[in-house]
Amino acid sequence: MLAENSAPSTIGTRLANQTTPDQRITAALGYLFTPMVPLVALRGDVEDPFVRKHARQALLWAVPFLLLLAAMIVVMIVAIQRDILFVCLSPFVFLLPFCPGALWARRVYFGDDVTFPFGVGDE
Repeated sequence: MLAENSAPSTIGTRLANQTTPDQRITAALGYLFTPMVPLVALRGDVEDPFVRKHARQALLWAVPFLLLLAAMIVVMIVAIQRDILFVCLSPFVFLLPFCPGALWARRVYFGDDVTFPFGVGDE
């Protein structure tokens, strides 16, 4: 029976409670610097299920991330061709695709679980 203040435990929260800061940093950097860090984590000899789970999820995030980044580049090229003043907005527009990965990296680093709706990485 669960106590009033405790939430049901999931695989992600159990794994996050047993991780070291190095494992959490590796998992968090995977969301920020996708697809390079997840590829290194998966190709390396990392046997930790927490790091491998988040590396697989970060690789899945790489596809929409790269599409968003390409779309932002096209939007800025079109906008700058219409009016040169849109150059002032370009740093903010280029940061938009990084926002979801940064939020997920923060959650992972502080011990929360990041799960995608289609259940990738759950073993």
